[in-house]
Amino acid sequence: MENVAYKSSYFETLYETMWPKIYNFIYFKIQNIEEAQELTQDVFHKIYKQLLVSSIDESKMQAYIYATARNIVNDLWRKKYRNPKIVYLDEIAEMEEKTERLPSEDIIIIKESLNKLSKDEKEILVLRIVEGYSINETSKMLNKPEGTVKSNQYRALQKLKKILEKCNYFSN
Repeated sequence: MENVAYKSSYFETLYETMWPKIYNFIYFKIQNIEEAQELTQDVFHKIYKQLLVSSIDESKMQAYIYATARNIVNDLWRKKYRNPKIVYLDEIAEMEEKTERLPSEDIIIIKESLNKLSKDEKEILVLRIVEGYSINETSKMLNKPEGTVKSNQYRALQKLKKILEKCNYFSN
């Protein structure tokens, strides 16, 4: 009984000190306040359950919490993006070239959304997605490390997705 009381007290202290850090860690990765709060709660729920059944070395607790948070975020991405709505920018460009009438509403929305990105973000998406260059080729063309190209592409796609969501593009 005394051990459970100690673990509960330890958990409370851990929760108070680590919750803001873990929340910020998760929020940075998913950029959604409600989901970040929920996932942070999930992290601490798992930690609490684990503390009740076994002991975790206190010197490794912070690393354990961050690893749990990272795994929960990875699980979310796997679940959420198994069947995403995919926008093929190169097909839209081809469609626009082939058609003699005004571009469809989709083309207009996507082009306007792309124009809201920074020059670098738009350049990476055009090279990688529209023109089909590899990460290595894009890296050489832009004189940037491959890791930078990957992370910039990821951020640009996330930003483009948010812009398209604001236009209610995915609500069809």
